[in-house]
Amino acid sequence: MPETGEPQKSNSTGLQLAFGQAVALHQRGQLAAAENIYEDILRQQPNDFNALHLLGLISAQTGRSERGVDLIRRAIRLNGNVADAHNNLGNALRDLRRLDEALASFDRATALKQDLAPALYNRGLTLAELGRHEEALASYDRVIALVPDHADAYRNRGAALRKLERLEEALASLDRAIALKPNDAGAHNDRGNVLNDLERFDDALASYDRAPGIAGACYNRGNVLIKLDRLEEAVASFDKAIALRPDYAESYNNRGTALLKLLHHEAALASIDKAIQHKGDDAAAHANRGKVLSILARYEEALAAYDKAVALKPDQAEIEGYRLHAKSHMCDWVDFDAECSQLIESIRNRDATTPPFLFCSVPASAGDQLLCATRWTAKNHSPSERQRWRGERYHHDRIRIGYFSSDFCNHATSLLMAGMFECHDRSKFETVAISWSPNDPSEMRRRLEASFDRFVEVRDMNDDEVADLIRRLEIDILVDLKGFTADPAPESLAAGLPPSRSIIWVTRERSVPRSSTTSSPTVP
Repeated sequence: MPETGEPQKSNSTGLQLAFGQAVALHQRGQLAAAENIYEDILRQQPNDFNALHLLGLISAQTGRSERGVDLIRRAIRLNGNVADAHNNLGNALRDLRRLDEALASFDRATALKQDLAPALYNRGLTLAELGRHEEALASYDRVIALVPDHADAYRNRGAALRKLERLEEALASLDRAIALKPNDAGAHNDRGNVLNDLERFDDALASYDRAPGIAGACYNRGNVLIKLDRLEEAVASFDKAIALRPDYAESYNNRGTALLKLLHHEAALASIDKAIQHKGDDAAAHANRGKVLSILARYEEALAAYDKAVALKPDQAEIEGYRLHAKSHMCDWVDFDAECSQLIESIRNRDATTPPFLFCSVPASAGDQLLCATRWTAKNHSPSERQRWRGERYHHDRIRIGYFSSDFCNHATSLLMAGMFECHDRSKFETVAISWSPNDPSEMRRRLEASFDRFVEVRDMNDDEVADLIRRLEIDILVDLKGFTADPAPESLAAGLPPSRSIIWVTRERSVPRSSTTSSPTVP
């Protein structure tokens, strides 16, 4: 509803009646008709504050924000003491992304009228867009003090609290927003984002499901499903996002990520190419394209994609690692030593990460390799808050060793290690294979199944289920045979188990030799 401020004296009763008619049309949403009357008034009375102000408001409401700013400023020069005019000017400036000017307008509006809730709310939105989330939070709190049932203020308060990493408070604020406005799909989407941050993934999915019709919610849902390794469902969720927003580049890109994990390489490349078609300056999409092309052994194209990603977003150590890996396959040694040194410096001094398996090809020290692996693990496989092992000691007659791998099939790892599995002293050791390998009909597969005391398939389990299984099996020593190679151990090793990779996990009181059990790297 337009606010007019103090009415001005008109030259005639006719103009007053015309203005009243225009306001009524404006309030009913008949903007074109109202605009015609405001313009007619200004032709007869060019300095009419109310006509200028409300014509400017209609201009902003109909996407002509530059004109709106000009008209409202002309009105304010005639009368600068109307708080609503400053609020409307702020909204027009915010639409133009002139955020500092918008904030100044909202501050002027609230200085003139301290209890003007719309200006306080708009001020909070602008502060949030400027990244000043503490101040935004204070502004929303002032709105709620004035209007206790302001659902949108609670919702945006929750968003600000999330930015401040006060997640439980954010969740409570969003719950209040939803209680006041149960069908607010955006609030359900925001709630899903907070639950995702809290790693309450099932609850996050439920919230996203309650935000139908929002492309962003489908996109966020897809990202959670990738984390849960429910990849086909993730692809379907990204498809819904794209159906709602056909130019949704990020959805195409992350759809490509899910397809890549499903080993649908050509489909992944096509999806990432669609992302780049819609958003050519997305460094992440170009980097993903490089990864897929590397897997397809199209290294020259992969290098070009990595170069584009770095050009768009310099100082990406992870991309430096992939890029050097592609150059190595091409035997392209131009500036290779200097680029290796740059990557090592990024790892040492700039808190950078890159895949440790790729970093193995860089002439770095053992300390640098360890730093890279430790930092990569912390970033990508952080330990779960739910720890399964709490220091208990097992008392088996034999030391129970679990070997964890996706290569218990006709694969180089098995060709190298099958004899070792067969040579365990069964009077002292019980061996368990924990496999998420392809169940191929090879002679090697049959040989492996016969070489372990137990052969356990976990291919169809999620990470929590695998972690729970390992705990129930009371494994004394858990050996990850994948490390950082292709198709590495899933999040199971981080889901409440020790967070290291290629580990020996000792949980016995008897003494166990502390020899290395890391495997040779497998071919990706």
